[in-house]
Amino acid sequence: MAKLSEIKQRNPQLNFSFLDYLTLLDSSDTNKFVPLMTKCIISELKKRVQPSIFGNNVYSSLRIDKISDKFEESKVDLNEINFLVDYFNNFLNEYCEKELILDFMDLYQKNYVENLDLNTISDLDQLREVYHKAHSKFIVKSSSKEVIKLIDDEEWLVIRPLTFESSKSYGSGTKWCTTSKNNPHHFFRYYSRGILIYCINKITGYKVAVFWDVNDESSPTFWNVLDHQIDSMMTELPPYILKHIRNLPKTSNKSLCDAKTLEINAKYEIEEKSVSLIEEVMAIGEPRNMVQEDQDDIVGIEPDVNVNYEGETMVDIF
Repeated sequence: MAKLSEIKQRNPQLNFSFLDYLTLLDSSDTNKFVPLMTKCIISELKKRVQPSIFGNNVYSSLRIDKISDKFEESKVDLNEINFLVDYFNNFLNEYCEKELILDFMDLYQKNYVENLDLNTISDLDQLREVYHKAHSKFIVKSSSKEVIKLIDDEEWLVIRPLTFESSKSYGSGTKWCTTSKNNPHHFFRYYSRGILIYCINKITGYKVAVFWDVNDESSPTFWNVLDHQIDSMMTELPPYILKHIRNLPKTSNKSLCDAKTLEINAKYEIEEKSVSLIEEVMAIGEPRNMVQEDQDDIVGIEPDVNVNYEGETMVDIF
């Protein structure tokens, strides 16, 4: 029987642990964020994995030994390592909010997180709470001309994002589709057709998004950081903010943009048009009579969709 050490020596590209991957994510020089990430990941695994099925070794796949410079002198195809990294990326994106972890590390390194012992954070809920408080400090110090400030007092900042970049910045740390870094078409869909608002508590970091379709007679909808729709009375918004929102003229965010802001957004217009065409084709099962311009736009664009086992297409929405 081959010794494990010999197998590792013959297959260095497979001797790549999840912790090795986490060290690649860690933005510090001393891997000080790795323990925090491991605790958050273990916490999420405990919520999602049933120990009765896998016995006592459910979490043994997360190795805790530190392996350094294993690939430095070996002849390994780095494409194979990249494949494993992609696999880990998909896992962390799906279950453990990788972007939240990365954004937290960025703010920590920029000294927006104060008086915190990293060892005290044991799960994503605690990390999210700390992150939102730090991010509220960041955006207070930031000045963006790509938003309209509706309210900016000692406790609350209420804005309407006018560009994809401002949407990502002010909505950082949430699961709102309008802040998705890889899918700008969601933002442009909502900014074009209605009132899109982000409300941020400067003290606690609490965030809630509001959307109100300008062509819809119904009331505005409210969304928590996990992108779950909630009743306005279940938010932490004070009455004066709710009243301000309901008294807004029903004009879309796009209609409030000046020429320079529209120019910033112009680079996304073709992609947004292409995604809409693809979704229309997928919805009706066959393409409508498209002009050549539409056909050219649609080439090479993939919509953000999930296809279930019944063959039905479900397009992610806000």
